[in-house]
Amino acid sequence: IDKIAEGQGTSEPFDLFWPRWPVLGRALRELRAEGAAAVGFDWLLQELQREAGRREYDDLFAQELRQPGAPAILAIAPEQIPAPLFQYRAAGVGDVSATKDADSVTRRVRAYTDFKQFNPRLGFLAHTNNWILWKETNNSAIWLQTTNAGDAGRKILANEAGNVIVPVGKRAAITQTVPLMVTNRVWHLGLVLAARLLRVDLSRSGIEQHELQLRQTNGIVVRRIPVDDFGYFQINWSTDLKTIVDWSDHIDYRVEKGLAYENLLALLQRDQLRSAGVAIAITNTFWTNQLVIIGSTATANNLSDRGPTPLGSSDFLVGTHLNVAEMALNDTSLHSLDFGWIALVMAGLAGCASAITWKLRGLWSPLAILVLGGVWVAFAVWSFTEYRLVLPIAHPLVAGLLFPYGAMVSARATFEQRERRRIRAVFAKMVSPDIVHEMLNTGQVELRGVRRELSVFFADVRGFTALTDRTQVEAEQHVQTLGLTGAAAEAHFDARAHEVLDTVNLYLGGLADVVKFHQGTLDKYIGDCVMAFWGAPTPNARHAVNSVIAAVDSQRMIARLNDVRSRENDRRTTANVARLSRGKTAWPMLPVLALGTGVNTGMVTVGLMGSDAHIVNYTVFGREVNLASRLEGVSGHARIVIGEATFRALEQHAPPLANVCRPLEPVAVKGFRAPVIVYEVRWQEADAAAIQSLALYEATPSPAFKPLVEESANS
Repeated sequence: IDKIAEGQGTSEPFDLFWPRWPVLGRALRELRAEGAAAVGFDWLLQELQREAGRREYDDLFAQELRQPGAPAILAIAPEQIPAPLFQYRAAGVGDVSATKDADSVTRRVRAYTDFKQFNPRLGFLAHTNNWILWKETNNSAIWLQTTNAGDAGRKILANEAGNVIVPVGKRAAITQTVPLMVTNRVWHLGLVLAARLLRVDLSRSGIEQHELQLRQTNGIVVRRIPVDDFGYFQINWSTDLKTIVDWSDHIDYRVEKGLAYENLLALLQRDQLRSAGVAIAITNTFWTNQLVIIGSTATANNLSDRGPTPLGSSDFLVGTHLNVAEMALNDTSLHSLDFGWIALVMAGLAGCASAITWKLRGLWSPLAILVLGGVWVAFAVWSFTEYRLVLPIAHPLVAGLLFPYGAMVSARATFEQRERRRIRAVFAKMVSPDIVHEMLNTGQVELRGVRRELSVFFADVRGFTALTDRTQVEAEQHVQTLGLTGAAAEAHFDARAHEVLDTVNLYLGGLADVVKFHQGTLDKYIGDCVMAFWGAPTPNARHAVNSVIAAVDSQRMIARLNDVRSRENDRRTTANVARLSRGKTAWPMLPVLALGTGVNTGMVTVGLMGSDAHIVNYTVFGREVNLASRLEGVSGHARIVIGEATFRALEQHAPPLANVCRPLEPVAVKGFRAPVIVYEVRWQEADAAAIQSLALYEATPSPAFKPLVEESANS
């Protein structure tokens, strides 16, 4: 594609879409000159190219299709019929429809399809006479109009036989009767090509008793291919085109596993030499008496023709026609069992599975089922390899083994439930029902916990209690001033309570977003406080670093949020002067809150706390958790206080972050006899770039920033 775009092999550059004659037409001409037996195009040529200069290329390509030599077979598919100019001139058409199974893999194709289409003869006449041609949807008439704007055109009706009388040539006096619609039996492209070497007359061939019989002109059947009720046969995928085609040398000809392939560019370059009169230097006989398919192995453009096949997840689909032709030529078609035999096989496997499941216990039962399934798979592979007999694998394994196995296990479970009820009756008066239930399911009664080194994070929104009290007082004063009573007073109190809750949810929601963004585990909300931890349930060697970075991000998030709310309050203060002068109610000020944060690292117990009957929470507890909570209590406003173990972890894993920490005086906290060594993280002095390099994000500090700021601005 790149080299043709540079003009190599074509004298002038051509980008996609390629004009037909300079590329496809000349490639066909060269293949004929080299003695190819037949040339199939896995290339849908539905429309004519009407751009300036390209219409002439279409005419030249149509003329080349009709030249003597190797017959040209064009691709056809439902709703993708070649342009009449090409179809009328070509030696024939071949079906390239891809039939995909439920898993999107192409395993079979249809032997032939009956296509009903608008007569290509009419399209050819229209092209050669410069007519504009329409067809009515009821297939009863056509419109002919010349390209002369002064000609209004005329309607030509079909007679009862479905034929129309149309003018021939430039003189309207000469007419021809042709059918308006034609039905053509189109064989698969691979079969059309194979028929050339097998000397098969496809007009005499057909399907009889679930068997595709390919006959020669004398009526002798030379190939028999099993087909299903709908005329599909399985492809014997013997050639994996993708694994043997190597375009490292773009003009090299190779033969691998009996398959010859060559880049299209090489044909064009040889045609250039032949046209220049240096054919004597061309000794290429690669394609003499060979069936040739022209297709695409390109990707990421309109030429892409790849998909899953039994030989690969992204194989060259042009190999579909190649394998069909090879199967027909070598008489290596596949066979399969009738439904009755398949049902008998599944019944036998089901009987074996039932007996195994009922007789064996423990791991022996599923192990025996696996062995039996493996034996069937091995037998299916051997049958295919030796006799090309396709035995089903999925149905016998699922319906013959897995379903009976599951049914027998369920039956055994029903009997075992009786024994469980007996045990429950014995122990019900000895222990609680919850313990009995746990005994019967796991054999032990405990809420599992493990001891891990984690980093625990507490962040408290300062000023929330004062905000609640102030809002209550303001609401009472407003009710008294306006003399509100009953439902009106309750509505005002509810509205102010809603505002308070929205405010705290705004701050707490932002904290939760930051915690989750930095891979922390959000434990719970404790009033206006957020509790989180790092290092569980998934291990994290950087749990201390991530927890402190999350604390820094939390403070920055609160600072940015407060900045937006403060600027909004300044705007409201100015606007309220005018509102009060007009007798309107002043807008309330947005509360601006602060954050106090404590982080501590140490050995804690982590696991599920609670019971299935009430609340189960995945949480942490222990001395180091209590210390983290106490550090949050002494952190004050807009400060981060961390324990000594957390600071030592920063020194080891994140020196830039440890450099912005300063030691504080040891503090005495409740529950600890000796003063505790603590450090303050001076997050205002932290280099944003350095912090960012340590965090898990690349560019945006936190996904919480933008939505929080926007929500605050819109409140």
